[in-house]
Amino acid sequence: MYSLLKVEDEVSKRYLESLSHYSLDQIKKEPKRLDDEKIKIESQLKILAFQNYKSFLTSAQLINQMKNAIQNDITPQIDKLLNNTLPQLSSDCEKFVQFGMQTRSLKEQNQQLLEHHSEIVDLLELPELVKFLIKSEHYE
Repeated sequence: MYSLLKVEDEVSKRYLESLSHYSLDQIKKEPKRLDDEKIKIESQLKILAFQNYKSFLTSAQLINQMKNAIQNDITPQIDKLLNNTLPQLSSDCEKFVQFGMQTRSLKEQNQQLLEHHSEIVDLLELPELVKFLIKSEHYE
């Protein structure tokens, strides 16, 4: 029966299923029973509201205090962070990237120097060798 109504709520499904097992007399009494239950629940709700009135007020006050604390304390700090700290951090990151690129370039130069070390030493020793050969009169 409830599958025809396409009820998705689990409580409603169970209620409709229990209705299918009621007798005709019970079904006739069901609206009255539901009205009585509604009145009972509303009464309990009123009693609960009166009993917890101070709790509700305290909760509302605390919520307002938290809202004010967020607006007055945290929001300016977030604004400061967004307006001052993050741009500085971004600038520092860019400087770090540039420093890293310079360091990488120097490393590559040093690597090339190391790879060609023997040829560079030979070239630097060449003038001394020429002097020595001239002094020794080895012109060829």
